[in-house]
Amino acid sequence: GGVLWAEYKYAPKLPKVLDLVHGASTPKLSALQARWLRRAAGNGVAVCVVLGWPEGGAILYDNTWERPLPAEWLRQKMLTKREIAVEIARLVGELPTDETA
Repeated sequence: GGVLWAEYKYAPKLPKVLDLVHGASTPKLSALQARWLRRAAGNGVAVCVVLGWPEGGAILYDNTWERPLPAEWLRQKMLTKREIAVEIARLVGELPTDETA
């Protein structure tokens, strides 16, 4: 399978705007976690942040975790736990691309 660098965060309640890097509220990436993500991405490693909350979760790609994320945007990206698991399996090559969630 492939390599995926993932950081996992959980928000018991989504704030109106979630800032995983510069925000004062939790969940938040530590400075070291943010640096590891940037370094891995710069070295060609697939990276993501998996954010969970009571209703579901989202997988954040392409450094989207670097900017403030409105709760409405996150809800539009919401996946079930199973959908998140299937997507992670696809990313590391453990499922064929035509597998359905």
